[in-house]
Amino acid sequence: MSALIKRDRDGNGVNLPKARNFPEERAALQSTKPSGIRLIIGLAIALTADALDVAFPMMTLPIDFVTAILITIVFGWRWETIVVMVPEVIPVTAMFPTWVILVFYLAGVKRPKR
Repeated sequence: MSALIKRDRDGNGVNLPKARNFPEERAALQSTKPSGIRLIIGLAIALTADALDVAFPMMTLPIDFVTAILITIVFGWRWETIVVMVPEVIPVTAMFPTWVILVFYLAGVKRPKR
């Protein structure tokens, strides 16, 4: 249905204009992406965490928990953070830069505003 139909006095159908979106309504309907500062901070956290994972292989679990908390603070709660924790606890896959991949993913994916 493209437009609402209203009847005039004679019973003829008259098309009504569509509702206008005001700027504040449009802003509420649009999805949000992280700002550039959040991307830079998240990338710095992720690069540091991945470098520390390689440098100190016995400390990967505490480093990953702190990294997950910091990325959650920067980007907000996202379920993808839990998904990244799974390969981080497996010893061989901890060598891959999964935190950096997560930050680029979170920066590229739009999140609906609530």
